[in-house]
Amino acid sequence: MSDFHVEQQEAFTVLGIQKELTSNYTDFAGLAAEKQAFWQIINENGQLERLKMLAISDELFFVNEAVDNKMMYYVGVRADKMDSKADPLDSVSCWRICCGAEPRG
Repeated sequence: MSDFHVEQQEAFTVLGIQKELTSNYTDFAGLAAEKQAFWQIINENGQLERLKMLAISDELFFVNEAVDNKMMYYVGVRADKMDSKADPLDSVSCWRICCGAEPRG
């Protein structure tokens, strides 16, 4: 197991690209292949580079989520809150990450 530590930070915004995974949740090879294809697509079409240009740090966030009977996969960056009209990406989501106390405002 990798060494890690937990930090408490102020809430921040993550801007990201999402992909619905269609493989069965127990089909690990299928899920891995879909994620690999997703990475290839966002690298080739320039979405990942455009996303990185919106970042305020070098961190990349990767999220696996099961919601509403769907498997979702996201890649994101820490970003300033953005106006969707100014967003040059085709398909993005914006999340507010909260650590500790509830965010203000």
